[in-house]
Amino acid sequence: MSKREEELLNKSYGSSSNDSDLSGAGVFTADELGHKLKLDPIVTKWLKKQPPNEDDPLLILAYKSGFFNLENFKYRKDLVTSSLIANGGQQVSGEVFQFDDWPTLFNARDRMISEMPWAFYSSYPGILQLNGHQFGQEVTISTTLIMFYAEDQDKLQQFPYEFFKI
Repeated sequence: MSKREEELLNKSYGSSSNDSDLSGAGVFTADELGHKLKLDPIVTKWLKKQPPNEDDPLLILAYKSGFFNLENFKYRKDLVTSSLIANGGQQVSGEVFQFDDWPTLFNARDRMISEMPWAFYSSYPGILQLNGHQFGQEVTISTTLIMFYAEDQDKLQQFPYEFFKI
């Protein structure tokens, strides 16, 4: 993919977040987290207006270069978005999805493993096979979770969580 094609994709779908910091955990204000993760300003405003509820996890996706190298990457990106929505995620903006509770988030992941195994990866050496699906080692989509911080209603907590890791 050319640099220009990647720029156009990022512009039409929002940032691929390759340069945002999804690693690490911490407690932040909405503005701090928005800056750290390079979130769309719409998401930062949305976070400030939401009533605090620590049972509503937010999943943030960051598409990696391995994803862009997949055949039909635009179609596959749309499939990931559609599947997250069909499995209980509410798209806040771009690559940010809110789930009603933790079981809904975990059930979405379980269903998506069989629906789109190409999006998942294994940290084990070699190729892992599970239920007839092969999983490579390359991370194609990195993720992190955000939830409201119970001890301070104006703060959010970031947790590293690899939704697509087997």
